[in-house]
Amino acid sequence: MMDTTNPNPSPQPPAPATEPPYLWVGLDWGDKQHSFTWQDRDGNHEEGSLTHSAENLHQWLKSLGERPGARPVRLGLETTHSAVVHALLQYPWLEIYPINPLTSARYRTAFTPSGASDDLPDARILLELVRDHADKLRPLQEQDPQTRKLAALVEARRQIVDRRTTVLNQLTSLLKSYYPQALDLLDNLNTELAIAFLRRWPELTELKAAKPGTLKRFYYQHQVRSESLVQERLDRVAKALALTTDEARLHGGAPRPVAWKGLDERVDETAMKNMLFPENRWQDDDHRGAERNRESGPYQAPSCHDAERDQPHNTAAKHVRQFHLRR
Repeated sequence: MMDTTNPNPSPQPPAPATEPPYLWVGLDWGDKQHSFTWQDRDGNHEEGSLTHSAENLHQWLKSLGERPGARPVRLGLETTHSAVVHALLQYPWLEIYPINPLTSARYRTAFTPSGASDDLPDARILLELVRDHADKLRPLQEQDPQTRKLAALVEARRQIVDRRTTVLNQLTSLLKSYYPQALDLLDNLNTELAIAFLRRWPELTELKAAKPGTLKRFYYQHQVRSESLVQERLDRVAKALALTTDEARLHGGAPRPVAWKGLDERVDETAMKNMLFPENRWQDDDHRGAERNRESGPYQAPSCHDAERDQPHNTAAKHVRQFHLRR
């Protein structure tokens, strides 16, 4: 059978070129002031700044769109994680080019060896990038509402995780300065056990005054049921020596973390727990009430019924916590 395939197919005609922009804009988004520079096809240009407000931003955008023939407009700015992006997406005639700050910084360095910059040159650099190098940049594609909502939730969670990391680092640094034994006894500060422990025994002297039975009961109530591990921690407490006995350090100079005893009137403990480990928010009131009843009751050895009842919750909480830590 004869092969009729053409080994040298004729090239496809090029796709029709998109309409070139009438206006190029560089917008340097600041905190209180936002600088801009625009230039049209005829070479006319303008530079200025906007005081931060939604009204000023929308009024300025509408003035751009109302210029004779001023559509489409190609706009470059240095961010994609800002409310300004959502405002810009309301104007379909805008071609938005989010530019990596590193890109604009390198461009500035290439043409301004001194590296000197102020707001207006920053806006001008963004204009030059979208005017002369748009083929090397990627325009922002509008996402569907569900994707935008998911992105907002992911960003909010990322901020919460960053806050949790900051708090844990501050807490670790403070404990190293006057109460390092707590770090050995707790292993992981990212637990409800750690908050409860530090609220109850914020200093080594108070911890050493606790009876062994009290410590055993505390660990059992917080799901630490290994006899060898509990005994090892009791031995550490018995042998522990204070790093410092300086009263100024213990009571005056060291700013206590938000989990400390005595700050209940200023700090919402529930909010603190939710920030450190939000995976536990799903617990219902009945479970919390049962936990409070167990904590207030006398120490009892765990039964098979207790283990069967607690196992599903323990496994789920463990998996959720591992998921949050991996994220």
